[in-house]
Amino acid sequence: MLETSARLLKLLSLLQTRRDWPGPELAARLGVSGRTVRRDVERLRELGYRVDALQSMTVPLTGGAPAVQAGTLSAIAAACRGHESLRFGYESGDGTVSERLVEPYRLVASGRRWYLVAFDPGRADWRVFRVDRLRLRTPNGPRFTPREPPAADLAAYASRKISSAPYRYRCVVTVRAPAEAVVARMPPSVAAVEPLDAGSCLLESGANSLDELAFWLVSLGMPFEVREPPELAAHLRALAGRLAEAAGGVSAPGIVGGGPYHDAPHRRDGPCSTR
Repeated sequence: MLETSARLLKLLSLLQTRRDWPGPELAARLGVSGRTVRRDVERLRELGYRVDALQSMTVPLTGGAPAVQAGTLSAIAAACRGHESLRFGYESGDGTVSERLVEPYRLVASGRRWYLVAFDPGRADWRVFRVDRLRLRTPNGPRFTPREPPAADLAAYASRKISSAPYRYRCVVTVRAPAEAVVARMPPSVAAVEPLDAGSCLLESGANSLDELAFWLVSLGMPFEVREPPELAAHLRALAGRLAEAAGGVSAPGIVGGGPYHDAPHRRDGPCSTR
């Protein structure tokens, strides 16, 4: 049986994926009795958790249990629904701490992490914040008039920001496999995947090194072609050459003409060239 605190977080995660849950189904998912589920819901209400606010102000990216306090999620969801500015201290990935005043729009759930999509007036742009890195300040800021969201598909927008924007290198590749097969191997926090047709898709990702990008792409085990950046295409050709040399000069399976997992006929500019 889950400990009480972990069970409450799991319950919150389930509630944000669907608006209506039969009591017995929730109990089965949590491995507890129906009476325990009712008690847990009451605990959430006592904590001031607006379950409706969470459901209406959350965009699911992937499933999983949240790794932040319920009170923080509750406060953010309420501010999103009430159009109240949020003030918080924020620590970026490189350790820089700043004070922010933003217009919150939606929470995005991704695995064990939660993200806030908000407009930052001080930077005149939309931003995606990791909720576990922010520390809310009280009271909230002034009310604001909601803006048009940065994209119609907010989950895809957040995925692109999370997976590529913070990194030194951003890559765009065409994968010759169905989008759903690629998503199963590359979660939204790692890459944004967009279907092109039934048998191919566009993948966007990012990393701080070309070696890291190469690792993720080769680990897919699927044919792909690099669109950008050109440095990645060159890096993959050099890497393929080193691997072939290490194997005694015999081309590795799935590597043709310096491009990993690319079975197209050899071209002068290499199978991993940009387009």
